[in-house]
Amino acid sequence: MPDDELIPTERVARIMYLLMRGHRYTTQEASVVVGLQVRGAREMLSKISRAVPLHPPSNTEDKRWAIMEDDEN
Repeated sequence: MPDDELIPTERVARIMYLLMRGHRYTTQEASVVVGLQVRGAREMLSKISRAVPLHPPSNTEDKRWAIMEDDEN
């Protein structure tokens, strides 16, 4: 299914699946993965981070969103 046909829940599911598998993304990269503009991807990841332990780009050396390790929670 093309990214532009995904509903919001599917976009969240796609990025969470990849993050949980260890992928790390800049906001720009995440926007391509889920088919959103950069602003939309940033808003989506920020909202996810309220419920899921994500490192925002400002807290990582390589400026990428990533799942926090168990010892960081």
